[in-house]
Amino acid sequence: MFSENRYLTKRIHEELPLFLQLFLWNCIAELPVPKDYLQIFRLSGAGSQQIILHSQEVPPYEKRYQFAVPFSPVTAKIYGNTAQRASGDFARHLLANFPSYFTKMLVNISSIHSAFCFI
Repeated sequence: MFSENRYLTKRIHEELPLFLQLFLWNCIAELPVPKDYLQIFRLSGAGSQQIILHSQEVPPYEKRYQFAVPFSPVTAKIYGNTAQRASGDFARHLLANFPSYFTKMLVNISSIHSAFCFI
């Protein structure tokens, strides 16, 4: 469902540290249950701790992550979803308050993502 064609909005590319961008993609890739077409990430902070609540509706899933970060924790709600076009399926991350008609301003992260791996 979440294909290799991965995109994110320009705002996420500019405002979300690369580590968090890749962490969110990895959360989806490592889901222990079947993936819903919509993934929801609620990001918040406590001191120098980044808190991420990852959830989906079907099948129900929720996991909380908390870890120290060397940058100011990010507060945002981010959707990860799949979509279809004539050219094929793709997945994208966008801020919850980001209008869908701006999705033409997507950044392909395939080359960035393949350069990193998570342990």
